[in-house]
Amino acid sequence: SFLFTAAYDYTIACWNIKDLMSTGRLSKHCKKIKELSTFHNTVLCLKVHNGLLFCGSADKTVQIFDIKTWERVHCLTCHSGAVSAIEIMGKVLVTACFDKMIRCFDLERLQLLQVYGGHMDMIFSLATHNGVIYSGSRHGSVQGFILDLTKFRECKWRACGLHFGILDHLREHIKVHRTVSLDCKWEGCNELGPFSDWLLHVQKHILLET
Repeated sequence: SFLFTAAYDYTIACWNIKDLMSTGRLSKHCKKIKELSTFHNTVLCLKVHNGLLFCGSADKTVQIFDIKTWERVHCLTCHSGAVSAIEIMGKVLVTACFDKMIRCFDLERLQLLQVYGGHMDMIFSLATHNGVIYSGSRHGSVQGFILDLTKFRECKWRACGLHFGILDHLREHIKVHRTVSLDCKWEGCNELGPFSDWLLHVQKHILLET
């Protein structure tokens, strides 16, 4: 019976949907039940699931509210860009971000489980269907990944710790985030650069982890 809207003034409003159905539009006659204003930038996406309101914001957070008490029950701060889309996939919370990454969290513990990359530009949209995560980016591409939490490759470059569901996404992640240093920064590696084939050297580390 609620309608949630997000505005450029960094707020979320909750409306009585019966008022909207009777008038056909939001107006001064519609009753605003609650306004949430705990964000530091524009809210870009909303998702309601099992009595919880999930809000992704340009302030790089996902804030979660109990819609019965309006209490904020959790705030995810692990994104490095604006959170542009949210989906629920069974017991997994899936988020898309302007940092070109898709993150998968345990819905109950809100622990980061796995990440996906693959896009060349900011991700704007998400959809899930039959175990597949679909994502669309500003570059004009749409990609689909089968969610499999039993298989992953851990990034140990500078103790990053992210678990990648697809090997190529881990390779691209390291290429983008490695420093100008010519030495290998993989955990436990003491080899000094330069390397004749730097990516091949890192790939040996990745394959040893699988």
